[in-house]
Amino acid sequence: PELKKYFPWSIFASTLGVIIGVMPGAGATAASFLAYNEVKRFSKKDDFGHGQPLGIVAPESANNAVTGGAMVPLLSLGIPGSNSTAIMLAAFSLHNINCGPTLFSTNPEIPYGIFVSLFISNFLMFFVGWMCIKCAMKITSLSKPILIAIVVALVFTGTYAYSGEIFSMYVTLICGIIGLVFRYFKVPSAAIVLGFVLGEIMEANLRRGLIISRGSFMGCFTNSTLSSVLLVLSIISIFYSLKTNLKKKKPI
Repeated sequence: PELKKYFPWSIFASTLGVIIGVMPGAGATAASFLAYNEVKRFSKKDDFGHGQPLGIVAPESANNAVTGGAMVPLLSLGIPGSNSTAIMLAAFSLHNINCGPTLFSTNPEIPYGIFVSLFISNFLMFFVGWMCIKCAMKITSLSKPILIAIVVALVFTGTYAYSGEIFSMYVTLICGIIGLVFRYFKVPSAAIVLGFVLGEIMEANLRRGLIISRGSFMGCFTNSTLSSVLLVLSIISIFYSLKTNLKKKKPI
């Protein structure tokens, strides 16, 4: 019954994850937060953040779907769609393999081998998850102080391992304090994290678009049919969100 109940939402989040994965540079983080936000909006449930299973089903479905979507720009254009595909691109370069349209004719065993391995890995992930679910349930039964201490230790360890600087740990601590303040005032943190993730990507592509359009902002967004359609869809999405939020705030 539970699988049937959440299966349509899993398909919806997976589709969103594939779309985000096809976009170069967005990655799994952006897909997870977008899936969480969209499912929260369309499901009309008010218990997100308080044990709602959809809050786990949607982000994880999108997170897993990004892997397949990120292969599209990598294999077809030679552009990495995520961090993992960037590592794969570097490995291909070491072996003098050029990703792009010619890959399917010069080295067809590589892309088709990747397709088969992704297909098989999905079944293996299902069985591994089925076997490990009991251990995962025991982790959730740990007391909050122990669980929080483990998470904090892993966060600071990962931060230091990524940059090798103590300063990054101070930044992490400050961001944690800011997060607590936002939570106290009920400021949604998902949108803020998504802004940090997509901010650098947006700025880099905006500069690239301005160079192509010779400094024209309107030309940057309307120089092709695809960019114009995406701009219109973005405006519709913004107005729809504002309209939905205003309806929720109206007194009954």
